[in-house]
Amino acid sequence: MKTTSIFFLIFFSLVSVYAQNGRGYQEAMFLFTKGYTSFGNHSGIIEIPSESFDTKPFESPYFKEVNFYSYDSNIKLIALKAILRAATAVNATGDILYLYNYIVFNGQSDCMTLDYSSEFSKEVCYYLNAAKSLSIKELQASTTDKLLAAFYKDFPVEKCRLSKGANGMPSANAK
Repeated sequence: MKTTSIFFLIFFSLVSVYAQNGRGYQEAMFLFTKGYTSFGNHSGIIEIPSESFDTKPFESPYFKEVNFYSYDSNIKLIALKAILRAATAVNATGDILYLYNYIVFNGQSDCMTLDYSSEFSKEVCYYLNAAKSLSIKELQASTTDKLLAAFYKDFPVEKCRLSKGANGMPSANAK
């Protein structure tokens, strides 16, 4: 418990320093995309208020206010939120989409794998549909992480369908 708290404080401090000195959050992104992070189970509320969406990348109707109780990943979600704040400051849409979904999926790494059958892959389709664009180039160009850039570069856009699901929401599976 004590080790996890110390790791979190060091990690959070690094993210804050990177954001302040213009280096951004590249190393923090790398830790998450490579799966090198480990946080203990902590509960608490995580929220991303609608005021967070006043920047250009959040103009897409895809992004919704986030507010939920995490029973097991609150510390990790707080770290992700700090990195999301840094990504927002530099309008890094590709990173923002990744980090936002990491938070929405309650910090569950298995949902965020960079393969084309992951839950994140489906969310990329939903985002492209909401943006009414099949251009993945903006996402690729606006990430600081090499793994994420490669994921976007080779993303199978043809699998995304521009139609709505039964619930009226964009759906990558709609026929």
